[in-house]
Amino acid sequence: MELLLVIALTFTIGVVVFPMSLSFYRAEMLDGITEGVTSALRTAHSMAVTGRDDTSHGVKIMDDAYVTFAGDSYASR
Repeated sequence: MELLLVIALTFTIGVVVFPMSLSFYRAEMLDGITEGVTSALRTAHSMAVTGRDDTSHGVKIMDDAYVTFAGDSYASR
């Protein structure tokens, strides 16, 4: 009987905690990606404002990555 109670409590705690931890994980991943993109945008802006290499600068955002580039467009970099 006691073993059954322990198993039931463990299961109940797991059912409550797992979705919360998954939500926390997703929020942390989103925060990390947001910080990375923000940093890339600031870097490109800084390079464009200072006229680094006498060219334009930008950020190409793709489904799974982002790239800071120099030139008028990502294709012509």
